[in-house]
Amino acid sequence: MDESKLKKQETVANLPKIYALLPLLPLILILVVGIAAMVVPSITMDVFILTFISFIVAIIFETIRTKELKSVVNASSEMFIGIGEGFGRGVILVVGGSLFTSGIQALGVIDSLTNAVQHTSSAGLVTMVIFALATCLFGILSGGGLAMFYAVIEMIPGIAATAGVHGMLITLPMQMIANLSRTISPVAAVIMIVASTVGVSLARILKRTAVPTIVAIALVMVLAVVLLPY
Repeated sequence: MDESKLKKQETVANLPKIYALLPLLPLILILVVGIAAMVVPSITMDVFILTFISFIVAIIFETIRTKELKSVVNASSEMFIGIGEGFGRGVILVVGGSLFTSGIQALGVIDSLTNAVQHTSSAGLVTMVIFALATCLFGILSGGGLAMFYAVIEMIPGIAATAGVHGMLITLPMQMIANLSRTISPVAAVIMIVASTVGVSLARILKRTAVPTIVAIALVMVLAVVLLPY
């Protein structure tokens, strides 16, 4: 094994065990504030603020451990670099989703779809399946299907009205599948991070996530028909 990797593993192994809680701290704070808000409705706090509080706590912990504030602050800039990269990817995906939506509108795909299904007995089911699978495909190709979801959400009420179904029957499966499709996308950040962390190929990760994700996507569509207003 490479010596640099061994040194990195030794460094990680020597960290205090409490450091394992630091990545979970934003979620813990969100749960605490949410539960507190049930008792005292006036208690509110933005997710960004809770995340920043967690960031400050992490800096304090690391400063106490290393006793070098300057180096800790310099290293903390990696967080903001990561935020910038994340926003950049997000903007690209949203722009791509908007262009995709504008393209299919300009080609008349949406109008053709609604005209084709509005006179059928299962118009709502067909429309839901088409939009759900389109979201899944976009998510696999781009690493996240939420961009397409946000891009087409404004059109859903009109499409649902034409198909004669409740808009939730189309939107909720789209949103759920947009998140699920990320786990079977070879270009999704989470897949690449996990693969590089454990030192295996992307194909091996995707083989393990494909079956449960496909089953989950099928269950989402089935439960949508069973539980949501039709």
